[in-house]
Amino acid sequence: MISANFARVLHRELLANGVDEAALLANTKLDRNRIWYSPQIDPSQFLQLLQNARSLVRDVPLGFMVAGRNRIAGLGMMGVAMVSAPTLREGLQAMASFSTVQAGYLRLDVIAGRPTTRVRVHSLLDLGNCLDIHIESVFSLVQEYIEDVAGRFSSEDHTVQFSVTYPDSGRRAVYETALHGDVAFNARDNEIEFPTDWLKRPSPYADAELWLVARRYLSEQLQQAVGLEPRPFSSHLRSVLAANHPPFPEIAQVADSLHLSTRTLNRRLKEEDSNFRQLKLEAIHNWACRQMLAGVTVEAIALELGYENPANFRRSFREYMGSTPTEWLDQQRRAATE
Repeated sequence: MISANFARVLHRELLANGVDEAALLANTKLDRNRIWYSPQIDPSQFLQLLQNARSLVRDVPLGFMVAGRNRIAGLGMMGVAMVSAPTLREGLQAMASFSTVQAGYLRLDVIAGRPTTRVRVHSLLDLGNCLDIHIESVFSLVQEYIEDVAGRFSSEDHTVQFSVTYPDSGRRAVYETALHGDVAFNARDNEIEFPTDWLKRPSPYADAELWLVARRYLSEQLQQAVGLEPRPFSSHLRSVLAANHPPFPEIAQVADSLHLSTRTLNRRLKEEDSNFRQLKLEAIHNWACRQMLAGVTVEAIALELGYENPANFRRSFREYMGSTPTEWLDQQRRAATE
């Protein structure tokens, strides 16, 4: 299921602009009452609603329109967590964790690196010609949040990059107006890239009590998702670790943030055929791979990860990845030229 907030804003805005309601709701099994008085709606019905909207107003960037009217308040407890978080890092990481249990078919990953961090968007469904509507909405909301915490950024200083997997198709002018950064089309991923140093910035809206409520709610949602979502606690740990860089948090810190004992969190991970050591090794080596692709030396990576010497890091990398750092990097470079 997916929150009805976006459907409500879409319904309101299009009817205000003269769109026929019957045409907008055609083949959706939705009516005005279901949109306005149900907390969630079926994803297939929502996607049909978007397809109808696209056919009725072809030249309107629907994602920017909906997100511009919805704002962070439309994200429910996810929005509460983001706004009340102490820092940008914790707010974005909370967004990623909530997306695993609350955002239906849409997922967000925060991937911290040096010198840049990426917020990546992907879907569990084939969104077809509605992909751009979703990306526009997410990009607008994440941009609003980052600017609320870190301050408004300008496309003139080229510190922020927006990348989308679909072609320009005459959208560039609209995107460059709506998004405050460089825009790249036909990219590999749908993501926002910005300086990692911004993650440390404290939020002017931080609220310790609301942040506590939001984390407790997330813990409850993760526990209720067991059996409904694939490996919710493992997904949460992955999002926490990916949003960090060395030194990575220990399991006691993660358990405390969820108001669980370390023993309980370990048990939850075991039920998902997972464990913290495995997830942390995955995060460490994924981070190392990103660093190598960015041109950082093995020696520098080993030092930042806390290895006594580069040989120990090379040994660990080979055991986990099945090749040495040099072999892995050569493979990636060859693949990029094929």
